[in-house]
Amino acid sequence: MSKFDIKSLKKNLRLKRLFQYYSEEIKMTSDSIEQYGHPEFYSFRMILKAGYPLDRDKLIKKDTKIPEYLEHLPKETALDEYQYGDWRNYIYEMDEKFFQSITQKEHSNILKDIFNGQILPKFNKNFKRELILKFQKDSYALISSKLNKKYYLFHCSRKLGGNKKKYEDLGYGDKFYYLLKIFTKKINKKQITMIANKNTWN
Repeated sequence: MSKFDIKSLKKNLRLKRLFQYYSEEIKMTSDSIEQYGHPEFYSFRMILKAGYPLDRDKLIKKDTKIPEYLEHLPKETALDEYQYGDWRNYIYEMDEKFFQSITQKEHSNILKDIFNGQILPKFNKNFKRELILKFQKDSYALISSKLNKKYYLFHCSRKLGGNKKKYEDLGYGDKFYYLLKIFTKKINKKQITMIANKNTWN
């Protein structure tokens, strides 16, 4: 079985696939979020998916002929399970393998890097943190990509316990880290502040 830890994630990270996932993430509507569940740590999940040992094309079937063992299901459900079932199972398997592979210190460092807008630049030199706005519970990081010349604005939110900083565990909590917007030109701190003030996904 393929190993999947921080080292292999950095080595395998497919940038074009990650850009595709981010474009899909930004298109998510409130209806799809309500239907499929809140995107807990959604943007970090995208990084994981783009760095799996196997790419999705190796696991998603293009054949539309439904096998006999799925014929008892509604046609649309059966086709979805046949084409995407292996890929979904692989996601669960690899995510669990990754989280089991990291130490508590690595876990904590990932959370801090996410909040400080450094997770992508540390994983790949293609990315650069351009701007960061940090508040008590929230941060807004503008990350640039050399390869596709785009700017990604991420929002990170954390919970505080008492007077001590308390980060949510990866894989748990709600609305911790997600992509707000994608830009073709760099925006400034004033524009990010305006976006933060209008951000109603709380």
